Amino acid sequence: CIEQDNNGYLWVGTLGGLTKFNGKKFINYSINDGLLNNRITTLSFLNGKIWVGHEGGVSTLTNGKARNWVFSGINRKSNVTDIVSFNERTIIVTNYGGLYSIDKKGKLTANRNLPQEILQFNDLLVIGKRLLIATSTGVLETTDLKNFRRIGLFGNRNISGFAQKTNGELWVTSFDNGLFKTTTALQRKDSVPLLTTEFDIKKCLVDKQQQLWLNSRSGII
Repeated sequence: CIEQDNNGYLWVGTLGGLTKFNGKKFINYSINDGLLNNRITTLSFLNGKIWVGHEGGVSTLTNGKARNWVFSGINRKSNVTDIVSFNERTIIVTNYGGLYSIDKKGKLTANRNLPQEILQFNDLLVIGKRLLIATSTGVLETTDLKNFRRIGLFGNRNISGFAQKTNGELWVTSFDNGLFKTTTALQRKDSVPLLTTEFDIKKCLVDKQQQLWLNSRSGII
């Protein structure tokens, strides 16, 4: 995973630790520098901090100093799939169906209001005061982290990711069902034919030039 901070520095997460590239040299961080562990699954730059998703929890780095939060129960073996800022909290989801929030005081809380049948969370997207959650059984929407509404457009498809363009277009990827195009209003969707036989799409990204990139099992599209 790769993330760029406000200074333009690149952060790269691997199964062997975290690396920062400042344009001239690489700076490495690992469990020896205070990270929770060296298995890094996602990165996010939020409110001036780099957030690091691991197997079993999350870390932050501020001026080279690490702080860790550890999950309990089954999620001790889960991988963090995304981290966003929403409703003055840091929201974390895992591939074992865990959704956590960290408040301003640094308290980690597991969300107990989610539908019990959700097995996996794959991605998050904040649209104004709404939070979209890509799950293994469709898309959920919430405004308060207490009430969750299922978006019927996508049925029970295993949704892998979101990407939003500045013109209001919303692109939604799925495992085994390809790519969909809609808008942030989520009133209709179009199935988008791909110039490939690949329908297993892991993630999507809109770059600064508003081009859409897809990460599929067979490579980058």
